[in-house]
Amino acid sequence: MGGAGQAADASLLAAQGRDALPSDASICHHQGSLMRIAIPSDTDAGLESTRAGHFGHAAYFTIVTVTDGKVDSVESVRNVDHDAVGCGGVIDFALGLDLDAIIATGMGRPPYMRFSQGGITVYAETSTPTVGGVVERYLAGQVEPMDPTAACNHH
Repeated sequence: MGGAGQAADASLLAAQGRDALPSDASICHHQGSLMRIAIPSDTDAGLESTRAGHFGHAAYFTIVTVTDGKVDSVESVRNVDHDAVGCGGVIDFALGLDLDAIIATGMGRPPYMRFSQGGITVYAETSTPTVGGVVERYLAGQVEPMDPTAACNHH
């Protein structure tokens, strides 16, 4: 998956004179490991995708694989239809993506709890509009785990 998105991401990085996003492995949260991170997004444009404001209604999950503090691959996965499967269906779908972390602008308490119980760390980042920007911030150690008391209570 992600073929065109991966090529565009590689072209973008090459045009910027780098083979990966800036990532000082000494400050990366998960030095020396492989991580699959999902960022809810509005489009399938890889690192250039705009981030979705609502986890459950995101059109896509941009999945970034990070190895030893560097972006290894980027793929866009179409999310299931929230209206058709409900919140639980979206959670089940995301749990099946073999993720280590999700970086969202926010989410309800049920998805937060199910992801936490499923071994997926939920991070909150609300100020960066693009997937690539939030990945850079994450790799620089500037994204914190979500405070469970900040989870939306309307779900």
